[in-house]
Amino acid sequence: MKPRILIVGPTPPPYIGPSVATKLILESELKNDYQIVHLETADRRSTTNIGIFDLRNIFLAFIHIFKLSAILITSSPHIVYIPICQTIVGYLRDTIFIILAKIFGARVIIHLRGGYFRKLYDTSNIFAQCIIKNSLKLVSKVIVLGESLRYIFDRLVPNQNIVVVPNGIDSNYITEEEFEKAQEVRMAKVRNDSMINKVTLSTKHYALSSRMRILFLSNLMKSKGFFDVIKAMSEVLQYTGDSELIVAGEFREQEKMKNDVMSYMDKSKLDSHVKFIGTVVGAQKRNLLLSTDIFVLPTYYRYEGQPWVIVEAMAAGLPIITTDHGCIKEMVIHGENGFLIEKQNPQQISEKIIALLKDDDLRNRMGTKSRERFLKHYTKDIFIRGLNSVFEDIYVHKLSAWVRGAHETDNSEL
Repeated sequence: MKPRILIVGPTPPPYIGPSVATKLILESELKNDYQIVHLETADRRSTTNIGIFDLRNIFLAFIHIFKLSAILITSSPHIVYIPICQTIVGYLRDTIFIILAKIFGARVIIHLRGGYFRKLYDTSNIFAQCIIKNSLKLVSKVIVLGESLRYIFDRLVPNQNIVVVPNGIDSNYITEEEFEKAQEVRMAKVRNDSMINKVTLSTKHYALSSRMRILFLSNLMKSKGFFDVIKAMSEVLQYTGDSELIVAGEFREQEKMKNDVMSYMDKSKLDSHVKFIGTVVGAQKRNLLLSTDIFVLPTYYRYEGQPWVIVEAMAAGLPIITTDHGCIKEMVIHGENGFLIEKQNPQQISEKIIALLKDDDLRNRMGTKSRERFLKHYTKDIFIRGLNSVFEDIYVHKLSAWVRGAHETDNSEL
């Protein structure tokens, strides 16, 4: 009989890191080796409601706790996999999940899909710290996204119980043929020849352009750094007027932020060089990545861990300009497949964009290296193998404990 695993987590929409990860797991080859049961925890409202303490989220928490209890009773999973929250209220719900799973005899694996949890613990009151510390004692394994995030659980979880499993997407999300064609187009821009009109990328949504394209793709929040990129464009355009910034994503903050951005663009005369195209998913996103030349994400978003969008940009063979935040420095090696810059520093953003625009060989070399690093470290197969290794380890230990317990019972009866 196959081991039973309960996967707790949201699925899209909305398209955010945790929901993308859950969808990948549920659709993966893991279902061939395990009986997978899923507890849906998605809030189908827009991303603006994520992390907000409101009546709807409280109601959803109670519904999820009730549904978890029902699944534990009816399915008796051997393992419960929980992606944990990085807010106190959210983690209190997760603590109830952990306790219920243990009551019903399951082994618990938690997955931290960010980099803020240590800060959450350190800044919490003694009562909350006590809850966090004691709940972690009930957990069999903790998964983090990178080696540089192990410190988060120092003195909270034994090091041998912390496992690194990086994010990963399908290696054919962008095929080798699509990547090579995209590189041809990018080099055709440099030569300014007619090849750009001959190479097709199935860009149904985004026409090829002779302009050099810089892409920002994420939720439009100040802490994601998108306003810093817009400010950097003023200086970039002094170097070359033949470039444009594509901003893809949904505004997640108050209307004032949007008004400030539009006011700055109007004052700086950036309207013809900065395009807001809204949220993109699926084929639209792929085509957008393939039709651009440089990817920029100067994030300092506090919950950031290992942005999926950087993995996608690497798959498309783009040089990356980003920050040393979360475990991004493990993805983007400074000077190899991109640049790491200071947070909230438009000057450095513009300097690195200009450096890439000026040096065609550097831009091409870094983009190729991004693609290589993606294929070596951040594919779906690597991600799923990592999870499977954790599941196997936990199940074997659970089975061994059951056998030992049965053996001890037999001996006591003798």
